[in-house]
Amino acid sequence: MANKAATVYLVDLSPSMGIKRQDTNRTNLEDSIKILTAMIQDKSYGVDDAPFCESRYPHVLPLAQSANIFFVLFSLVPFPTTGDRGPQNRHGWRKTDNKLANEPGQYEHVKELFPISQPNLELLRELNTRVVTGLEPGDILDAIIVSINMIITHCRHLKYEKKIVIFTDAETLTNMSDVEAVEQQFVQNNIGLTIVGIDFDDPETGFKQENKSDIKLQNEHFLRSFISTANGTLVTMPEALAETNSFRTKPVKPTTVYQGHLTLGEPNDHPDTALAIPVHMYPRTYELKPPTAKKYSALAEAGGEREHKTYEVTMSRTFKLKEPGETGDEEEVPKEDLEKAYMYGKTIVPIRKVDEEVLKLETTKGLAILGFLGADTFPRDYSMSNVYVITPPPHDFGAGVALSALARGLQEKNALALVRYVARSDMPPKLGLLFPEFQPGKDVLYFTQVPFAEDVRRYTFASLDKVVTASGKVLTEHKNIPTEDMLNKTEEFIRAMDLMSAGKDDEGDVCEYLLPEDTFNPTYQRINKSIKTRALNPAATIPPPHDRLLAQLKFVPELVERTRGLVEEMRSLFDIKKIPKKSKSTKRGYGAATTAAAAGPITGTVDDILNSAGALDDDGAKRVKVEGETVFDANMDMNALTENAVRRVGTVDPVADFKSMIANRNEDLVTLAVQQMGDVIKQLVTTSFGDQFYDKAIDCLKVLRDMCAVENETDLFNAFLPDLRTTSLGSSHHAHFWERVVAENITLISSDEVPDSKVGKEEADKFLHDEDIEAAPPEKPADEDAMDADDLLNMME
Repeated sequence: MANKAATVYLVDLSPSMGIKRQDTNRTNLEDSIKILTAMIQDKSYGVDDAPFCESRYPHVLPLAQSANIFFVLFSLVPFPTTGDRGPQNRHGWRKTDNKLANEPGQYEHVKELFPISQPNLELLRELNTRVVTGLEPGDILDAIIVSINMIITHCRHLKYEKKIVIFTDAETLTNMSDVEAVEQQFVQNNIGLTIVGIDFDDPETGFKQENKSDIKLQNEHFLRSFISTANGTLVTMPEALAETNSFRTKPVKPTTVYQGHLTLGEPNDHPDTALAIPVHMYPRTYELKPPTAKKYSALAEAGGEREHKTYEVTMSRTFKLKEPGETGDEEEVPKEDLEKAYMYGKTIVPIRKVDEEVLKLETTKGLAILGFLGADTFPRDYSMSNVYVITPPPHDFGAGVALSALARGLQEKNALALVRYVARSDMPPKLGLLFPEFQPGKDVLYFTQVPFAEDVRRYTFASLDKVVTASGKVLTEHKNIPTEDMLNKTEEFIRAMDLMSAGKDDEGDVCEYLLPEDTFNPTYQRINKSIKTRALNPAATIPPPHDRLLAQLKFVPELVERTRGLVEEMRSLFDIKKIPKKSKSTKRGYGAATTAAAAGPITGTVDDILNSAGALDDDGAKRVKVEGETVFDANMDMNALTENAVRRVGTVDPVADFKSMIANRNEDLVTLAVQQMGDVIKQLVTTSFGDQFYDKAIDCLKVLRDMCAVENETDLFNAFLPDLRTTSLGSSHHAHFWERVVAENITLISSDEVPDSKVGKEEADKFLHDEDIEAAPPEKPADEDAMDADDLLNMME
């Protein structure tokens, strides 16, 4: 029975424990019960597999240090027994009820309240509602002897972590005979002892109780001597209360996610040249999920008589098939008749279970090194998982040496190992990186998952240090480019917000703020505290969030004050202004555009629309009158008005116009878009001053070819390209453009690319080098009216 613990709690319920303190307006018993509740609450909350809280005072919270803890509570005063659910012992009660009280006068006023058992919610509620002080004092040494007997009887010679915790103010007389024998029992049976002393002197903080009674002076001296002999620990009440009010992490017992070999090469096929190191892999970082809510029957709660109710809700699910036709009847379908199906566009593709087994990728459990790469070449944003630590198996010295050698080699070469990881056979493989980590007396590897090509999301953003105009000119001074003063002020602001010296430790010294190990999850802590509060008292008010949690979500006041002047300078330098809030609309995208279009044509000039002082709607947004007494919202998103509304390929941004027409799903504009794009390409070539528009024309030609191949318009493209060649080579002014086309290898779409094409691969390859060109018709002067205004302006630049 390893990893078991038996802990006996002795609570002094003598009359002095019930006197209210002037400084806190609470009794010592109330503080003791509060501490005791915190010590056992985390075990009750989560019963089987909840990890226990890590404490700054491990001697204060012995329950939190072991798994599968059994609980015994002794009290120095009365409490009615609760049967098999959990007993306590009372010391200081008129009635004596313990197994050692065989004769009158022996071990009096010590009553067992709960037997050794797992702590549960019932016990917690009774502790907080029914424990009161007694009328007569009891002997603390008698209670200790009864506790030792209980532990020895329960644990026998099995492997247990045994401990006794005492809460007392030491204001009662103690019979100190046979103290040496009791001390020896602690040593011989390896029983730990912790005494939470109320108003005991504390040399570390300088606390010393004034006007202390002679009995307490004598008992405090005795208890200090007793714990020194019994290898115990004395904790003051302020220390215990501080631990109760502090946040705690939840260390989890290490559980391997992988036990196998780390391989390099093929150990099965080439054992002489391959490497196989036995390893264990454990989670290093793993998100702690908030507790999940269960279904609770409010109907059962309202039904009265609750004694035999579980309030459990049983879920049932049915599957129905809607019949076609006007009636729309539904037929229930058994679950075993259902098959999985996947969407392919708008088509449903069923995959039967037999097919799924055949299509399943067969993999073998393993952690195999695929190669090595420089640590500096790994993009930091490619790490996409929890971090796991790889260690040698316990007591495997050879594996430890081999793993250490690999880690040292990676460090020396500043390299990372790319690995293929399969946790269990037939599971999907993962790619990961191994990087070394060195701790005192231990060399380990860390594993982090990296993406496959399909997992990477690539986005293109405008440059932050330059602006490129439509004509290709690079601007280094622009309203969207920060100046040197802006960069300097930003750097100064970052330095002023440094968290490395923004915190203060318990002694008031400057330290780092928001250390990960001291920064707690506000969501988890809030839910956890609320559940514990309602568990003890279903009618209790949910406590507000802790001030420390709220402080984590706010700016540090010292940093705010330190940067106040700098922020004002930056506000002026960056010309920061508040943007009025836009009115909310229930429709988005195309729906918003069609709603605006249905309102009728907009009247007035652009200035009238943007600057009109028309009526205001409910949100305060300006409105402009349009025909038919309709109102136009001037704050409407312009993207919503222009989305999928393009019906002509212009020369300003022909690629965007062309793609918008292709993407239109309300009507088929593909053929029209292809024809218009061809016209625009010709127009760009024939009206270009030198090679000014050749780059734009080449880009348009590439996009046109790609889209024609995708949209089954190969005939149109293959008919257009010879015409474009004739137009280009038929004039000496534009022959250079066709040379660009040949250099880019933009040829006809062959049947190898698109099966429906009527052009073969050889014909497509020969096309670009065919010199038999028909003479083009006489070239007309460029029609300047056909050019867009933006292109004319670009020509003048």
